[in-house]
Amino acid sequence: MTADSIITILGAIITVAGARFTISEARKAKNYSEQIKVDVEKVSLMRITESFYRCQEEVRKLPRDQTKIPRGFKIADALDRIWPHFDQILSSHVLSGDNTSIRQIVIEAQGLLRKYETNSTQPAIDPYNVQCLIQQALSEINSKLFKLDGKA
Repeated sequence: MTADSIITILGAIITVAGARFTISEARKAKNYSEQIKVDVEKVSLMRITESFYRCQEEVRKLPRDQTKIPRGFKIADALDRIWPHFDQILSSHVLSGDNTSIRQIVIEAQGLLRKYETNSTQPAIDPYNVQCLIQQALSEINSKLFKLDGKA
């Protein structure tokens, strides 16, 4: 074997080793990228969960029977505190793609609350139904978070 052959073989071995190392690092980078996407989705879901809880607290304050409103309670003021939560929830980019079912639940809850606001249906809308929809959305978010954590 000549010196040229040895150098060629060593060069080929080093090239193959370098290619393997590059492929290995590219896989690691791809895994990191995917983990970052999952983490961003988890953070976004947890952020809107806070808005859901606040919205739910405000909905609980609404009287179930609009003919028996407590003295000093103004439904319009209570609804003015609720709408920004719906706006924040629905403006989140995380409620697209795989999470559109959650978005649909939120839209349905918002629609019921609009009917409650206008008092346009008979029988009247019970805010408890809105609260149930919010709870359903929260449950779906929690299930999604468990899946993202690899627990389900």
